[in-house]
Amino acid sequence: MISHSEALNIVLNTDFCTGVEFISIYDSFSRILSKDVYSDINMPPFDKSMVDGYACRKDDLTKELIIDRIVAAGENDKLAIQPGHCVKIMTGAPVPTGAEVVVMVEDTEMAGDKLIINNQNTSVNISPKGEDINIGDKVLSKGTLIKPLHCRILATLGYKEVEVFKKAKVGIIVTGDEIGAW
Repeated sequence: MISHSEALNIVLNTDFCTGVEFISIYDSFSRILSKDVYSDINMPPFDKSMVDGYACRKDDLTKELIIDRIVAAGENDKLAIQPGHCVKIMTGAPVPTGAEVVVMVEDTEMAGDKLIINNQNTSVNISPKGEDINIGDKVLSKGTLIKPLHCRILATLGYKEVEVFKKAKVGIIVTGDEIGAW
């Protein structure tokens, strides 16, 4: 018979693999990833507005601007900003081509049908395409114990299923009275 410490050492230093299976990300909580997960998309997938405001060119911050239209989150139009123009834009919406800054609504006022920007030292307020995750980035590593945060990451990247290790099947076999006979 071997000692407890020898038995524990054997168990802890032995690789054990149960095989793998694909499961829904909704059922993956508390499971262990069986391979690295890489992104096949950029996050955000486009330059997006970080605030509600007006998208315009930096050169136009001191001018009265014509508001061309409103761009809501979820829109996918190929819009371009012309000199002297801007678009009203919502948080999360794609920033039109040519826009270099999104001025917060609080830093603007209307003069008739024209927009006046009161704070020319505004932040850019644009989250660039791929700022968080780029195509090919490793987002989760093999061996990760999946928690709610990981499920959200997988869902954001469009995963419906994930490859995990199968659950181990464990049994206890009592071979004598050494466990309970004290």
